[in-house]
Amino acid sequence: MKTLQYKGLTLSQLAIGCDCFGPGLLEDEKAFALLDSFVAAGGTTLDTARVYADGQAEASLGRWLQARGNRDKVCLVTKGGHFAFDGKKTPRVNKTAIREDLEASLKALQQPFVDIYFLHRDDPSRPVGDIMEDIAFIVEEGFAKMLGASNWSIARIVEANEYAKEHNLPQFGISQIAFSLAFTTPESMGDLTLVCMNKEEYAGYQKSGIPVMAYASQGKGYFSKNVNKTFGELSERAAVRYDSEQNRARLTYLTEVMEKEGLSATQVTLSYLTSNPVSTIAIAGTKTPEHLADCLTAKDVTLQREYIEQFDRI
Repeated sequence: MKTLQYKGLTLSQLAIGCDCFGPGLLEDEKAFALLDSFVAAGGTTLDTARVYADGQAEASLGRWLQARGNRDKVCLVTKGGHFAFDGKKTPRVNKTAIREDLEASLKALQQPFVDIYFLHRDDPSRPVGDIMEDIAFIVEEGFAKMLGASNWSIARIVEANEYAKEHNLPQFGISQIAFSLAFTTPESMGDLTLVCMNKEEYAGYQKSGIPVMAYASQGKGYFSKNVNKTFGELSERAAVRYDSEQNRARLTYLTEVMEKEGLSATQVTLSYLTSNPVSTIAIAGTKTPEHLADCLTAKDVTLQREYIEQFDRI
């Protein structure tokens, strides 16, 4: 599997999203089987968060890590500081809330530290310097090897890192945003606290060199479900988020690439990210062995730069 060697970490460029793990969702037996298959295929990057399944996703992953005894073989990623579900989406990007989330995450994961700890959201009302001061303890006290910013604009990340550098504090080393061949926006996603890749963000990542972990990497299966341009398999939510003239034009070009290179829609969609000029890890959220196996067909595929550039022109 293609990997990104970055700041002492080995991150497989295909990551497994563990958001659906836990009782009532994906029971341990099935979740463990998915994780076993992913690691057997060379995967190392495991992505979860405190908010997923009210902490049960982390707990399930923690039980798997204990059962397999392979913590040193994986790159463990979690996130905290998500907004409150109070109808107002009240920000929780403060030292008290983050420490509470971090401690709960480590307890659920049954680990003394994670490899990367992300702030799940930004609080644009707070100066970046204050936030960097608040979260420095995460690395300084050994709870994580690296800090990440999830759903932060690249402008805020760069500003935060400049402050951290000036004040000898840990910097953000990586970012998570919605990034897919299937273009969307926070408005289409129905959540203005999200950040989606666009031309301005992309230019910022090219300039800064900060890697991206791409969530919603397959756009709810927009391309794989619509290769024949029937659009009948899209859920109402997926249609609102992804069905646009731009994505339909990209679908037409995708079918040309598939035919020319002998690739599947999934392989083109995921390798668009893992072969991107911006160093990118594609997070594949999966619930079934069949879907995971389909995603794994892209683990070693490299998409030619000319195809990526043409997709971006559409």
